[in-house]
Amino acid sequence: MMSTPFPRRLVAFLAALVVGVLAATVLSASPAAAKGKYKARITVSATKITLGGSVTISGVVRGAPLGKKVVLQALYPTGRWHKNAVGRTGNGGAVTFVETPTTTQKRIYRIYVPGTRKKRAGFSNRILVKVKKASTTSTTSTSAPTEKWYDLYDVGSYDDYAFDSVSSIRINGAYFTKSLKQYTHASSGYEEYNLSRLCTQLTATVGLADDYSDSGSKGQLRILRDSSETYKKQFGLGVSEPITLDLTNTLRLRIETTDLSGWATVALGSPRIYCNTSIEQGWDD
Repeated sequence: MMSTPFPRRLVAFLAALVVGVLAATVLSASPAAAKGKYKARITVSATKITLGGSVTISGVVRGAPLGKKVVLQALYPTGRWHKNAVGRTGNGGAVTFVETPTTTQKRIYRIYVPGTRKKRAGFSNRILVKVKKASTTSTTSTSAPTEKWYDLYDVGSYDDYAFDSVSSIRINGAYFTKSLKQYTHASSGYEEYNLSRLCTQLTATVGLADDYSDSGSKGQLRILRDSSETYKKQFGLGVSEPITLDLTNTLRLRIETTDLSGWATVALGSPRIYCNTSIEQGWDD
């Protein structure tokens, strides 16, 4: 007697059922891949503060659970991100940090949100904060001079890019305090000062910074008075020059530096300006 074959529709149904069960088993055994990433945004209470003051960094991490770890990071002129503080999110993913800088170094803040199995790590936007020295103007003496020397290190700039104030530096083997330099490895930089036509002279020793420039490197320095070039020179490592420039009736002083070869850091050793003391009136703004 011949056996009766299964109906074709029943065979197809059973085959589909087996494939479906196997696929479900494989998918349930595989770990779920992390989807999306944490998104965050920060604001600061001020972008310019006085040394000794504080700045509040307020952030919001979208979709973060209560108590989620958040790291405050800061980028300094050295070019490396530092972990400054660790916080936890509150309601709505909010987190707050308070920073009290101890140096006048400019710094860029951001927050880092570590990832999990369900969500990838993420970073917030970045915000630059500048720190200036507090004014030390004295009003107790009735015989205070009407003109005196000021270190540019202590004078707040109107605008700048890739430029930094350093407490000490070496140029051509000589040691200088309260100096200025271009950011290390930056291709160019500048700093501008409002002189309000109250200064008459600029002095400095200029060249490449010994500890931040490679052998054979070459850089250029330009100094402009109200957009008119008053000084321009190129330097190799181990070359320096003392300069004295006339600033009479200058409204805006601009210092420009350029790395012409790679790994050249142009610097001004102990730059000073001779000004009427009334210039200090605008420094607290």
